[in-house]
Amino acid sequence: MSCNNRNFGAYTYHYTGEMNNTIDTSNTVDGKSIYYLLGVSNKTLDSDSNVGVVYCINCKNITLKDLVLKNNSFGVYLYNTQNSLLEGNNISNNEHGVYLGNCSVVTLRGNDANLNEGDAFILSNCRNCLVKENNASNNMAGIWLCDISRDNILKENTVTSSSWCCIDLGDTSCNNTLEGNTLSGAYEGIYLYGVSEKNTLNNNNITASSYGLFTEGCGNNTISRNKISDNDVGISLNLNWTDGTTSSYNIIYNNYLNNSKNAEDYGTNTWNISKTEGENIVGGPYLGGNFWASPEGNGFSETALDEDGALIADLPYNVTETNYDYLPLVFEKPVEKNRK
Repeated sequence: MSCNNRNFGAYTYHYTGEMNNTIDTSNTVDGKSIYYLLGVSNKTLDSDSNVGVVYCINCKNITLKDLVLKNNSFGVYLYNTQNSLLEGNNISNNEHGVYLGNCSVVTLRGNDANLNEGDAFILSNCRNCLVKENNASNNMAGIWLCDISRDNILKENTVTSSSWCCIDLGDTSCNNTLEGNTLSGAYEGIYLYGVSEKNTLNNNNITASSYGLFTEGCGNNTISRNKISDNDVGISLNLNWTDGTTSSYNIIYNNYLNNSKNAEDYGTNTWNISKTEGENIVGGPYLGGNFWASPEGNGFSETALDEDGALIADLPYNVTETNYDYLPLVFEKPVEKNRK
């Protein structure tokens, strides 16, 4: 198979099939071998292996490193596979970049997934996987956790120019950690839907999107120390449009917000924690609420009074008519020197 937009593809969605096919390496895509590994353990494929596309079905301890994979339905497809590593691969111009289905303890580190028609990385029903230091640009979406994906870590990834979203957690994706990711240029920087609860979103930088963070009927998530700026809307805690479920019981604190509109809240959420000693996101000595800035430089936190010098505003910030940030942060204003 050669010179096709999509040379080869095999898949089952929602982890319901068996995928027990026999496909020999004598089959090629653009002159490189199809590796369809079935029940294989302790194998490494690297740049010397002449790999065109990789499928690992019911495998263990597989390493895929420094491969160039393009023009297929999936660049890499792992199914029922554990304790494996994908590192330093370049995955482009596929329908989807990397698909993990019903996998656990798989590390995706330092991969580039660009110009794929759909998602750069898909984790479906995955557990205890680490997605770290990957780059994804010009895909429909960056990293998608779906079905029942739990206890995964998405850390220090850079996702840009996605037509849909940079990272989305859907269906029942719970107890996942999103930390230190740089996300920009999408309709949604981070999108939570379904019953995606008890996730931790910490220290992410989200810019230049229609929505920095959009939740659709999701609750009990912790959102802290994120820098969300230059978006149309910073944080939108919205309804599930199918059944009207609200996004409630989320905790949002110690975030830097500087957007055309900083927040929408259609549920019952908490926008601060108790005043606690500790350096906050704008360098103050206490944790409490969030920093509310504006592109014009006249946001609430930029103009609020702070009579006791604790760098907590004297008055609460009215997020909506019924939701308040009771401990909004302020920064220390420079002391003006007297002119002679």
